[in-house]
Amino acid sequence: YDAKIALRTGIAYDTSAVDDKNRTATIPETDRTWLSIGASYVATPQLTLDAGFTYIFAKDATINEPRDASDATSAQIGGAFNGEVTGNVWLIGA
Repeated sequence: YDAKIALRTGIAYDTSAVDDKNRTATIPETDRTWLSIGASYVATPQLTLDAGFTYIFAKDATINEPRDASDATSAQIGGAFNGEVTGNVWLIGA
């Protein structure tokens, strides 16, 4: 045990604010699981060093984005967009 060192861990599950029907390619929002670890070290009474790492597992999701018939530009490039979104994120801070 060392009073100068603090270790932290965390896990979180974050549900998407966007359902499958309203997901877009612009913001491919999905449910996520967060895993985090961090540490602090008190070097002096005036200086504390902190570091943290988070890995976010994003759930794979489907995007079905129709285009409005009045949108001439999107009609020229094929209209609707249908696809899958996948991705994960690293967050590092110090």
